[in-house]
Parts: sequence; structure tokens; C-alpha cells
Amino acid sequence: MKLISAGVLALFPFLLLSTMLSAQNSTVDEYRSLHFSAAESLTGGGSAFERSDDGRMSLASGIREGTVISDPVAIPFENPDPFIAISAVWKAQSPDHHLISLQLRTSPDGSNWGGWNDADIDHHVEPAEEDLFHSHLLFFGRDSRFVQYRVTMSRSMINTAPQLDDVTLHFINPGATNEDDMAVIESKSAENRQPLRFTPSVETDESIPNFLEVRDVIPLPMV
Repeated sequence: MKLISAGVLALFPFLLLSTMLSAQNSTVDEYRSLHFSAAESLTGGGSAFERSDDGRMSLASGIREGTVISDPVAIPFENPDPFIAISAVWKAQSPDHHLISLQLRTSPDGSNWGGWNDADIDHHVEPAEEDLFHSHLLFFGRDSRFVQYRVTMSRSMINTAPQLDDVTLHFINPGATNEDDMAVIESKSAENRQPLRFTPSVETDESIPNFLEVRDVIPLPMV
């Protein structure tokens, strides 16, 4: 199991186009979400955390910072293709959103895990409630079958501890791209695009300074 490489992520605009095209003619793409109370899903951390009867958790008295990892969560897709996208939403009472951070990692079998990936807050998302925090989408390989999240909590400068209520994981399986749509995507790849050449006309070539060179121009992909 590997996190999708930078090269694959560079092709994400084309994969997104694939998903958009497939959605017009197919119902393969899927969305699921799983909700967990903090106290029930984050059971480790020893004495660094306090848990309430209503499912919330916070740092124990005298603890400045603590980290806790969730139990493995089965990804709710049997065969994600061509990758899987996951985002997290957590509800928390915190004087500063930096006091709680969340990371994700995936595994093909629940035993061998990839590296941790920061689920940074997406500040472009307008939360439905003031105490909700939404992460960016993270992209993982198609062999991912399990996910874990890791929460780190810190006290503020005035010793206020944040309180975590719950975590919701959102899963997106774009679905396989059919042959017709893949042909459209491949036609827009860099190696298949025809160079756009600029040749000045007789009327305009004298207006072009001698120090300018006319070079091949590759048009931007249209997605």
C-alpha cells in the first residue's frame, strides 16, 4: 500500500475530468461517511486524556499535549478505483483551531500501514456549525482497505484544553473510467496535444521586435 505519488497527483485534473464524464453516464462513483464519538473511537492515550459519559474527550489535568490513535476503520468500499479520497470533519470546542490536529493513514490489510498524512483544515469550507472543522481531501491508493486517524491535542497559552466531541470520515470512490471517456482524457495529454505555432503575417512581422523569438506554444489543458 502506497500513498499516491506526486506524479499521479499532478494528473488529478485529468482524473477529475474522468470522474465528471463518468458521472454523466454511470453510477459507479460512490460516497460514504462514518461517524465516531471521540471517547469510543480513541480508546488509547493512557492517562493523558479524560473521557466523559457523553462521548467527549479532553486532556487530563496537568497534561500539556497528548496524542491518541483510533482503532482501524474498514473503508466502506470493496474495490475503490482508480484511487480513494478521504476527508475528516471533527466537532470540537477550542479557543484556537491549532490546538487540535488530525492525521490519516491507510493500510491494505489492517497490519501494514502507510505514513501519516496531515488532514489540514480547509479554510475554504463554510462550516454548518461554528465548532465544526473540515479537512482537505487526502488521496490514497486503490489497495487501501483500512484507515486510522490520529489526534493530537494541546493546551493554549493560558492553559485551556480543547474538547473533542466526534470525528466523521468522508469517503469518495470516483469509479473506473469507461473506454470512451479515457480516450478523451488521453487526447488531452501533453504527448498527444499538437503544438500551436504562431507565424506572423506580412502585415505584422515588422511590428515584432527583432529580439523576440517565436517559440512553440503548448495550449493549457481544457477541463
